[in-house]
Amino acid sequence: MMQTFMGGMTGKYKGPPGKVIPMKKHDVPKVLRLEQMINSADDFKCYAESKNETENARINEAATEEVWLEVVSKYPELSRLVVANGSISTDVLERLSLSDDVDVRWDVAMKRRINRSTFERLATDKSVVVRHRIACNPKVPEDLLILLAEDENEMIAEAAKKRL
Repeated sequence: MMQTFMGGMTGKYKGPPGKVIPMKKHDVPKVLRLEQMINSADDFKCYAESKNETENARINEAATEEVWLEVVSKYPELSRLVVANGSISTDVLERLSLSDDVDVRWDVAMKRRINRSTFERLATDKSVVVRHRIACNPKVPEDLLILLAEDENEMIAEAAKKRL
């Protein structure tokens, strides 16, 4: 059965008229899956702690920047899960690059879509592992690689030199 919905889009769906049941999740445009978003920090925490595989997988869903900042503020122990979510903005990544937790900063340093100021901050991080991760990041700007090639830590300097 063909159904017409928001914006005049059509698709094949099973179910009685008036009740739209998508055959596959990817058949439904993201704008129509708003109920699939994480709506609060508390929801994210529940999904993260859930033993139910389906609920736990919801930590990978999108959320607004406000929700991500609320998660980081209210539940800093979940920051690594926030970094792993593909929907977070560069602003949230920048905020997470200020974390006291070296593991969170290392996770941010792995991301390819961090902004210039985050690259700069992490290239001069106090942690050797964070600076090394930045030296290995394929998107690090060349001028920061030059800086890292002069790092006091030989492992970091060598990693940066290989990339120049």
